[in-house]
Amino acid sequence: MPAAITKGNKARTVHYSARVARDYVDAYVSEERSHHVHLAIERFFPKRTYSLSALGRLSGWIFFVPEGPSKIRIVSGGGAQGLVETAKLTIEERRKLVEVRPLPTSGALEIVDFGSLWLGEGGSPLTTAGWNAVFTQASKRLRTSSCPNVHVTPHVLRHTYAVYTLNNMLRALLEVRSRRRHLDRRNEIYERIIGDPLYTLQRLLGHRAFRTTLKYLRYVEDNQELIDSAVAEWDRLIGSEAAEIPKVLLLPLPAGE
Repeated sequence: MPAAITKGNKARTVHYSARVARDYVDAYVSEERSHHVHLAIERFFPKRTYSLSALGRLSGWIFFVPEGPSKIRIVSGGGAQGLVETAKLTIEERRKLVEVRPLPTSGALEIVDFGSLWLGEGGSPLTTAGWNAVFTQASKRLRTSSCPNVHVTPHVLRHTYAVYTLNNMLRALLEVRSRRRHLDRRNEIYERIIGDPLYTLQRLLGHRAFRTTLKYLRYVEDNQELIDSAVAEWDRLIGSEAAEIPKVLLLPLPAGE
């Protein structure tokens, strides 16, 4: 996520599994999103093809041609035209993006897609209010008689991600280090990837100050199972190491020592 759209103007990387991409994101793009794009183009751009001057009269949109994975060429709309890095686009600019394709035979431009990944039912890019409405509806569906106060927000999901990630990294680190005496190449690489769990979490969340990340330790401190497991493992290691120490004769200290 580029600095132009993140909290504190700090770029960050959001990790997700190939399973999530395959089962959810790809499915959404190929099915639900494609349907919304078709309806939105019919609604906002009924002619489908426009001349460059005609696009200029359609206010509220930024028309672009893709130029590789990280750059676009703005042909109409917006403050600046020409080649632009997508990382520098603001959230508002991203919501206005409409992809066009030049038709070589006529010189016209065909409307083919919208620049935003997530679209509402009407085809418009989701706003902050739209996202809040989605989470509000999802929270209502999750409520039961035994759990009537469920209220999930994007920020709650961020905190949940942080707690589970830190917890799992600490567990993995304890497991790898408990096998330190017989580490294979794979475990050595894994330990390097984990490194310092708190530092890794700070980088993943994009926290500017390390003390902001430290607050997540209190959730791990409440995890008695993890603490008991760590203490038991350390006790086992200390016991095994003590058994290998040669026995020495312990002499009484001289008087006065």
